[in-house]
Amino acid sequence: MRMRHFGIASLVLLSSVCLTSAEEPDPFPETFKDFRKSEKSILAPRSGGGVVVLDRENDAFAWWDARGEIEGACSLKTIGFSALRADAMAEFQGTVFVATIDLSRDQGSGFRGYIIDLPECKVERTVNLPGPVMQVARTLDHWVVRMLPASFEDSEGRWPGCDVSLIDDEGRLEGQLPPPKGLLERWDEAGIHHGMMAGCTFGRLALARKTHWIIPVERYEFWRPRQRGLSEFLLSVPVCLESEKKVFTGEEAQDEAQLRFKGASVDVQEQLEESLNKGSFHVQLPAISAAASMGDLLAVTVRVHDETGRRCRLDVWDMGLEDIVFTTFLDAMECNRFGFLALGNDVVWVLDETK
Repeated sequence: MRMRHFGIASLVLLSSVCLTSAEEPDPFPETFKDFRKSEKSILAPRSGGGVVVLDRENDAFAWWDARGEIEGACSLKTIGFSALRADAMAEFQGTVFVATIDLSRDQGSGFRGYIIDLPECKVERTVNLPGPVMQVARTLDHWVVRMLPASFEDSEGRWPGCDVSLIDDEGRLEGQLPPPKGLLERWDEAGIHHGMMAGCTFGRLALARKTHWIIPVERYEFWRPRQRGLSEFLLSVPVCLESEKKVFTGEEAQDEAQLRFKGASVDVQEQLEESLNKGSFHVQLPAISAAASMGDLLAVTVRVHDETGRRCRLDVWDMGLEDIVFTTFLDAMECNRFGFLALGNDVVWVLDETK
């Protein structure tokens, strides 16, 4: 297996990034393994390896390199937005896209995205968004934002349950990211379409080298959409590693939802409580909890439901070879609900929510 530069023996080094209250988040620790995540922090992997953190409580960024050593930090006090309103974030080559929501504005809800140069600690672009953003990712050329559907009109060729839009580096909305045709055909056979009330089918997007891959909610598999002269392609996982989504209803659904949004902003939690109070509610747990890449390596945390309960497995793929190169269970812990996973030099960082 092609794993020399990553080191199989050292791959199981898992950072104890625990959910504890950070009394003194500033200054940030010199090494990421000493970082402790508070409920008001948002974490995202860096495209070249490492981690970036947005501390919403103290309006500050910090970022660590692929060795886990701190590279920089900056205050947001002069940037022009409050991190307390931030709910999703992604990083690419030193730039971050932060999506915010402000339900307290006199003129109605405000949904905005900020494209920020980290080293300069400066907002490069501001984006007005048509709705609240639940997830941000990156292709080679665009930011990808997953939002609640603005409407169910013109539903053909769109992701059921959500809008997935493309934004360029100038902050321009450039239409929708279409689902792979193979997924559309599968949904057509199952009677699933954008116009119906359904959970979002868009799962995770990861950029490995110059190629982006999509892992849908319902199944652990990799779809390479058409791009840069490459045709659409489905990379299936070995049968022994397969996983599918889990759907909860009733009290289980409410418990899952409250846990998932425990660290969200006050506005989002208020929206959640309003939805829960309306009665029927269901929550889907995607087959994949998180994904992160560095070069050709793409790591995922896979939810496993078996006779022992709910467990979490870490799989690492070499997408240049289109083959899995490492797999292991993460002790008895469940996959984290925050969607965080990051790669570094000979290390994978995951969230340990058991402490």
